[in-house]
Amino acid sequence: MKVLVLGASGFLGNIVQEVLSLKFEVYGTTTSSFLRDPSQVNFNYSGKESIQKLLMQINPDCVINCVALADVDKAEANPSLAKFLNFELPRNLSELCQGGGIKLIHISTDHFESPIDGLDEAEDPRPINVYSQTKLDGDLAILENSNSATIIRTNFFGRSHSGDKGLVDFVIKSFQDSQEISGFQNVFFNPVGAHFLATCIQKLVVSDYCGILNISSTRLLSKYEFLCLVAEKLNLDSTRVIPQDYARIAGSASRPKCMSLNPSMLRAFLGVELPSIETQLDMELSGIISLLADKDDK
Repeated sequence: MKVLVLGASGFLGNIVQEVLSLKFEVYGTTTSSFLRDPSQVNFNYSGKESIQKLLMQINPDCVINCVALADVDKAEANPSLAKFLNFELPRNLSELCQGGGIKLIHISTDHFESPIDGLDEAEDPRPINVYSQTKLDGDLAILENSNSATIIRTNFFGRSHSGDKGLVDFVIKSFQDSQEISGFQNVFFNPVGAHFLATCIQKLVVSDYCGILNISSTRLLSKYEFLCLVAEKLNLDSTRVIPQDYARIAGSASRPKCMSLNPSMLRAFLGVELPSIETQLDMELSGIISLLADKDDK
């Protein structure tokens, strides 16, 4: 089976391509003109025709869309760009995939104000900023255009290949720079490790699941609790993570305080056992602990 990963040079897309390459013939897009190997494809989204040309070039059986404007404040400041990437791209992609008999897996978001017991797949989300509204609009466009696409709502953590894109990267850099970290104790989520998410996507490539699917952990925890866990797993001083209540800063986008997702469907349909947050952190952080220890010894 031939799989095309849009946004393979990004945080999640890079990991998805790496994991899926173990089972499938995988191609990944990058905006760079410097291509390291034949599996990389240069792609800059400029409209429906650019996607059509890409699909004709690769002729994939499945497309995984990891492209988005995910910077919440940047989306708030530039709603036209957010609409272009978060709504128009998936709308056009879903039309072309449906017409070409290509399976589509789209990465959405958990960035909605949700009930503490978890937003399920059938409930209507509550977007509270430009980012979440444009992501929801993209989801709805896919559902309207396609009867076979899968939309994944999720929040993921891990170490990005660039080392500067996620919460884990932020913790490591802050500790290396001897900085304290503020962790919101009134903002809650139930994220999954990026590699666990990629293995779920691998299963979805060959499944007949369609519609929305939540991929999340069973444990709801605050951002403060999560940052403390990361620090402890890295044998760092978790007392340098300072608890703080979230309050909107003037000029920034509103943020939801509870982004809980209900993962019951994931377990029921894919038969996936959800590992604990601690186990997933061990998976994502393997190799980093020894690296930090080596730096301390120098």
